[in-house]
Amino acid sequence: MFFFIGAIALVGIALGWGAARFRVRRDRMPIVSTPIRGRSLRDSRQVLEALSSQSSEGFLQLGRCKLPARVATGHFAFIGTTGSGKTMMQRLLMQSVLPQIGRGKGVRALVYDAKQDVLSILAGMRLRCPVHLVHPLDSRASAWNMAADITGPASALQVATTLIPRSDRDTNPFFTNAARHLLYAAILCCIQRAPNRWSFRQILLILRDAQLLKRLLDGSDDTRHLTQYCAHEGTFQNILSTLLTVVAPYEIIAAAWDRATKLVSLREWTRDESILVLGNDEANRAAVDTMNRLILQRLSELLLAQTEVTPADPRQTWLFLDEVREAGRVEGLPRLLTKGRSKGVAVSLGLQDVAGLHSVYGNDIAEEILGQCNSKVILRLNSPGTAKWASQLFGTREVLEKSRSQNRSRSSRNFGLDSSASSGEGVSSGISKRDVVLESEFLDLPEPTTEVGLDAYFLTPVTGGFRDHLPGEWLKSHLIPPNRSIADSMPRSESDQYLRPWADEDAELLGLNDASGQPNLRIVRG
Repeated sequence: MFFFIGAIALVGIALGWGAARFRVRRDRMPIVSTPIRGRSLRDSRQVLEALSSQSSEGFLQLGRCKLPARVATGHFAFIGTTGSGKTMMQRLLMQSVLPQIGRGKGVRALVYDAKQDVLSILAGMRLRCPVHLVHPLDSRASAWNMAADITGPASALQVATTLIPRSDRDTNPFFTNAARHLLYAAILCCIQRAPNRWSFRQILLILRDAQLLKRLLDGSDDTRHLTQYCAHEGTFQNILSTLLTVVAPYEIIAAAWDRATKLVSLREWTRDESILVLGNDEANRAAVDTMNRLILQRLSELLLAQTEVTPADPRQTWLFLDEVREAGRVEGLPRLLTKGRSKGVAVSLGLQDVAGLHSVYGNDIAEEILGQCNSKVILRLNSPGTAKWASQLFGTREVLEKSRSQNRSRSSRNFGLDSSASSGEGVSSGISKRDVVLESEFLDLPEPTTEVGLDAYFLTPVTGGFRDHLPGEWLKSHLIPPNRSIADSMPRSESDQYLRPWADEDAELLGLNDASGQPNLRIVRG
């Protein structure tokens, strides 16, 4: 029985084999893509040739491109991981901007020295304008003249809010809020008693002395109501404890500024032609960063309060903020980017990835900040998330894809005794969407060196999107070398970091020298 079934199976297989045998081969020809609409990467040589025909006067150096000066107030963003070449790119831009300062063109610049390497770079440019270093812990630094720039209740409140920020994690915000309130009141009283002459040191010394603080508050109609914080001694001591704990890191800064021989007013700086350098110090990072944010916040308010630029007043204020995430949240930065164009404000931002900016400002505001930067340079990235963002930035394009295929088949019957062959060709087409730049292309950019060169993607309103290679020899010939004879850092001695004690001249200036315990000067609102 089993033999019979097996024989039938073998006969069936043989008949099937003898009846027909087919072999099909398909050869697919390369796809031909024709762009229909959307962005396409331009050839860098064509971009450079097109820009070379423009006037080179007042140009802005972005990579090898010389962009017209009008794009300045559209702002810039340089995005790339550590060692991607951001600093070199920003130096090229600075070299085309900073030499304009001091030539009567109404140009000034602020530079955030995140890496403590800016001073030697600026010295190498041999600039004609003054350079003011506002780094409290550098022995060469000028002091911020707070009294000249903090002149009313609004700016006093901004100082108090920046130095003692609100925290969503504070389970009992009463003491922090009260401490902020008292700091604001102390600043306001000093503004009233010694306008344009008080100092940050005097503010902090007053906060140390409970009796002095009470007398100060009681001496003004605008702050007398705050003496209610002093009514219950235990509560008042807890408020003072919170206040002194929060402001303690700023005592080093106040002490250093008290010993500086030069003062810099932001209000005057917005009318001068000079460079302001904000410093950085890893040993006292929190306090220095907070003061930098305060300076940037007040500066943004002063700049936006200016009249709009005109042909008769074509002023321009540049802010170079490399590693902008390290500066922390500057409340005035988004407004400066959105509203500063008509005021002649040009901002250049440097960051390693967009996630860092999101963590500081939140997703929506961070995207608004990046969106306001019309000219972007994307260098080598390590973050897949930032690579995805960059790919979306360059967008997609629609392409008409045509492909040709050839089909060849051969069949045989009756054990190969009867065979036939056929062939055919087909053409198919369709519209597809393709990324202009793949995410992986940003991740695969080579590491830059002065020998090999630098690769980056550019996106500007003048050129559109393109990729360019800056040869090593080109970089060597165009990057001005730093002047290493100028030290990037000269730390103050530790003895300069102690607050000078309260003195008779302080009491005299603020009207707090009455031996009876009552203030000589009483401020009455008119």
